Amino acid sequence: MFAAAARVTQCAAVTLGAARAEIALGRCDGATRTTGAVIRAEPGNVRAYAARGHALCLKLDFDQGMKHIREGLRLDPDHAECAGLFRRMKRASSALDRGRTASSKRDFEAALTAFTEALEAANAPVHSPFTASVLALRANARLRLKQYAASLGDCESAIASQEDHKPAYFTRATALLHLGKPQEAETSLAALLKMDPGDETVRRHHEKAAFEVRKSKRPDYYAILGISRVASVPEVKQAYKARCMEWHPDRHANSSDEERATAERNFKLLGEALEIMEDQMKRQLYDEGFDKEAIAERVEAARRAAHRGGYGNGHGCGSGGGCGSGGCH
Repeated sequence: MFAAAARVTQCAAVTLGAARAEIALGRCDGATRTTGAVIRAEPGNVRAYAARGHALCLKLDFDQGMKHIREGLRLDPDHAECAGLFRRMKRASSALDRGRTASSKRDFEAALTAFTEALEAANAPVHSPFTASVLALRANARLRLKQYAASLGDCESAIASQEDHKPAYFTRATALLHLGKPQEAETSLAALLKMDPGDETVRRHHEKAAFEVRKSKRPDYYAILGISRVASVPEVKQAYKARCMEWHPDRHANSSDEERATAERNFKLLGEALEIMEDQMKRQLYDEGFDKEAIAERVEAARRAAHRGGYGNGHGCGSGGGCGSGGCH
């Protein structure tokens, strides 16, 4: 009988050792299952309660995690591991709550301080869900404080912790856009979209980044014409004529091949700039960030919609002569 009990205890010790190794690697789901099995076999195993409570806290389930740690302390009030875990996880949980509250109140300086305290208090494994989540929260606080480089650093660490942590990808993309790196933002989100192609939130973030990439590659028509963003249409046309005198190919007929190519390219861009800047709708779309191709698509869509809406105006259905008014038979 005693030998059998010793074997069970020895087996539990080995299982708990494996669970602690899983926790150290950030594999908290596996550790939770393993320690749960030990507790069912040995309801009085204090070390199992400590390990399970730790794993649950690292999964951000502080209610259940602290409950398990307290049960371990109830079974053995002098258990050093349980006591130490209780203090650490209580401080980490409190700091995390303060950070979230501060963020909701848009006090991002206080949130930044609190999230840093949470990370320090928990001293969590690098690859744990807690580490990834709190780093991502701190990254967002830094983003709101316009600390873009620091925010990007926290995002990188969060993604290194948990490769599929989506909030970190979203914040990283926003930080990259603020740093003038839209292509990197798009590439990052494309990788996330590949992991989860069915996630509409990921898709929307990726589309926004892709839009910013196209926007960054557009010609600057204001600079090409040498006008301000509030220039009137007459000012646009006046600037166009002046620039045409400068870049007309005939003026560069005797120039080098390279200079003629530059003149032809600039002259063509001047034509594009005039087309966009003298049309109110096209100019508004350009100011909103659309490129030439996207502007053309939207103008054509608007033209088709207007054609459908105006079909038979004054004569057809939906107008004064429409169905129900004697206009259709």
